[in-house]
Amino acid sequence: MLNSMDHPLIRRALSGLTPGFMRRVWEERHAILEAIECLPQTLCHLDAFRRNLFARRNAEGREQVVAVDWSYMGIAAVGEEIAPLVGASISFHAVMPADALKLEDIVLQGYTEGLRDAGWQCDPDLLRFGYAATLFWRYAIGAFAGEAVPWMLDERYHATIEQAMGRSMPELADHTAAQIDFFHHVYEQASRLKPTLG
Repeated sequence: MLNSMDHPLIRRALSGLTPGFMRRVWEERHAILEAIECLPQTLCHLDAFRRNLFARRNAEGREQVVAVDWSYMGIAAVGEEIAPLVGASISFHAVMPADALKLEDIVLQGYTEGLRDAGWQCDPDLLRFGYAATLFWRYAIGAFAGEAVPWMLDERYHATIEQAMGRSMPELADHTAAQIDFFHHVYEQASRLKPTLG
């Protein structure tokens, strides 16, 4: 039986998820997830990214952002709210992985300023950890393990996927590989910040 890593698209897309890296992630999973749960909690949209956010002018002519699709709304850790804004924007090709670091900086700065405007003098390390740990576990592990492998392996859907995404399967595999490079950076942030949380 063919091992999934023997498939050329899988090798091309997931080469950055080495056994050593995945072993390290698995061994640290409980500590990281427990640390997320210990962060300050707040009400979150939890699916705020480009497709669910719209700019408009209100009755006074001021610009505002309107969020739709509140089906995931709930209480979550500080920083979790912005994980989809970065992760889903990259996954859905609204932002290319090459611009991920720039997007991350803009989002973290805006989120920090928004919390301060609301009256919370937050520790930037808390929200950066919440963001980084959530982004990695939701988009790197969840998306790649649960979604990337099946659609790359099942060639019956390749033509449909290529048409929907406007890119060839090799291009989509390269996009996934570039995402993984970015998610390595995200995971290192979470690992670095966790010991500082107490």
